[in-house]
Amino acid sequence: MPSRIYPLSFLPGIKKDGTSFASRHYLDGLWCRFQRGLPRKMGGYQEIISVPERPRGMLIVPDGNDFRVIVGHRRGIGHFLMNEEGTALGGIIDRTPDGFVASDQNTWQFQTLYTPATNTGWLIAHATPSLDNIASPVETPVYAGNLYEDTPLEPLKLEDGTPLLASGGIVVLSPYLLVFSNGGFIRWSKAGDSFTFPLQNFAVVCSRKIVRGMPARGGNGSPAGLLWSLDSLLRVTFHPDSDGTPNFRFDTLTSESSILSANSVVEYDGLYFWAGVDRFLFYNGVVQEVPNILNLDWFYVNTPTSGVNYDQRQKVWATKIPQYGEIWWFYPSGTAEECDRAVIFNVREKCWYSTDIEVDDGLEPVRGRGCGYFEQVFADPVWASSHAEDGAYTIWKQETGIDKVWTDGTVEAIPSYVRTGDLSWCGIGPEGNWTGVDRKVSLERIEPDFKMTGSLRVSAYSREYAQAPLKKTFLSFFKNDTQKIDTRIQAREMSLLFGSLEAGTSWEMGQVLLTLAVGDGRA
Repeated sequence: MPSRIYPLSFLPGIKKDGTSFASRHYLDGLWCRFQRGLPRKMGGYQEIISVPERPRGMLIVPDGNDFRVIVGHRRGIGHFLMNEEGTALGGIIDRTPDGFVASDQNTWQFQTLYTPATNTGWLIAHATPSLDNIASPVETPVYAGNLYEDTPLEPLKLEDGTPLLASGGIVVLSPYLLVFSNGGFIRWSKAGDSFTFPLQNFAVVCSRKIVRGMPARGGNGSPAGLLWSLDSLLRVTFHPDSDGTPNFRFDTLTSESSILSANSVVEYDGLYFWAGVDRFLFYNGVVQEVPNILNLDWFYVNTPTSGVNYDQRQKVWATKIPQYGEIWWFYPSGTAEECDRAVIFNVREKCWYSTDIEVDDGLEPVRGRGCGYFEQVFADPVWASSHAEDGAYTIWKQETGIDKVWTDGTVEAIPSYVRTGDLSWCGIGPEGNWTGVDRKVSLERIEPDFKMTGSLRVSAYSREYAQAPLKKTFLSFFKNDTQKIDTRIQAREMSLLFGSLEAGTSWEMGQVLLTLAVGDGRA
C-alpha cells in the first residue's frame, strides 16, 4: 500500500481515564489548553509581589485607576495596590483585627457591601480554621471595615452587643449580610442597617453546616442567593412577612448533593459549577452532573501520585478564565499537602483537560497555586503561589506573555507540550475508522502547521502492543519556517509529542499533516 497524507486529527481534551489505546482524544499535556478544537500553549505569568505568608484567600476591587488586592493568611489580613499593568505600587498594608487568632488552618472568605446612606464601600471578612476539616464546628468572629481605608478591621456584633460568630462563612445579598454556621443556622442583618443583627433574624434551614453562599438572580424574589451545605443546595429569596417585615424564604433544591471544599464553587455566566465529593456538578435552575469522560477518575481516585488528596480537600479552589471559556479546579494531588495540579473544564469547547502548575527539570510538579481571583475589571487572573520560593510566596499576574517573569527582569521557561492519541493500522486508523490491518505504521514525514515563536521539538512514543512498554524516540526540532520533517520510524502503535522546554517559546497547533504508509508485519 503506497504512502498517503493524513491529517493529525484527535478530539479536543486530554484523556487520563481508561486506556490510551482506547482513546480518540489527546493523551497527555502540560500547560496546554484547547481553542477551536486544537491544542495551544497557555499564557505566561509575571510576578506582582512576594509576601511572607502563604495566601489563603484573595479579593480584588477597583481603587480609582488602580486595584486593591486583599489577601488573607494564617496570621491575618492585608492589602496592596497594583496598577493596570499588574505592577505593585507598594508593600502589604496590614489590616489584621486586634485579637485575631492565628492558625495554620485558617481559610478566608471576603465580601463587599455598599451602603448608599453613607456612600461607603465596606469589606467584610471571615476566617475559619477549617483547612483540615470542612465540617469544623469552630465559630469565629466576622469582621468589617471601610474598603478603602488602611485601619484594622473591627468585629461585628449582634444587637445585644455579643460577638457575631460563624463557622461556615458569609454572603452579601445586598443590602443584607448573611452569615452561616453549624446545623444549617443562618443570621441576617437588619433592613437599612447592614451591620445590625437583630436577635430574631435567624433561621435553621438544614441539618448540616453551610459552607458557601453566592448571590443569584431572583426576579421578584430579589435579593436572592444559593447556599451550599455539606449535603444539600438551598435557594434563599427575599420574602417579606404579611405585615411588610423583611424576611427570607429558604427552599431545598436538592438534599442529594455534596461539596468537596468551600472554595470549589465558581459562577460562570449565570451558571454555578462546583466539585462534589465524587463528581462535578452545576446549577442552571436544576442541579445536574457535568459530564466528564476524560479525567473524572484522574481527579477523584487518589493514588500516591495522582488524584485529590482527601486529607487536604478543603484546599481545593476554583476560578475561571472567561477569555478561553475555562473553569479551573486546583487541588493537592497524590500525597501533596498543597495544590500542585489543576483539572479544567472548557465550557466553550465542551471538553476537559488537566495540567501540573510548575514543574522541575524532570517535569514533576513542584509548585502550584493556592488561591486567586478573577476581577472582571482587571484583564488577567491573579493567582498566589501555594509553595514558597526563597522563603516567600509570589502573587502572579497570569496569562501575560509566554514566560515566567520576575520583577527583577529574570525570565524562566514554562515547559509545555501535548501528546496525541495513538496512530495504528491494527485498531482505529488515522481517519478515525476501524482498520484491522496487523501491520506497523510507518511515519515518513511530518508537515508542521503551527503558529509559533522559538523552537519546538517532536518525539514519537511507540510500542508493539497496547500493554507493552513505551519507547520514546526524539525526531526533530523545528521552527516556524520548517516546511517538513522527514523521518523513518515504524511501530504498531505510535503517538507524537509536540512541545517546548525553552524560554521565548509559544505555540498553537493548526492542521498538521502526516505521511503514513503500511509498514512491516507485527514483531
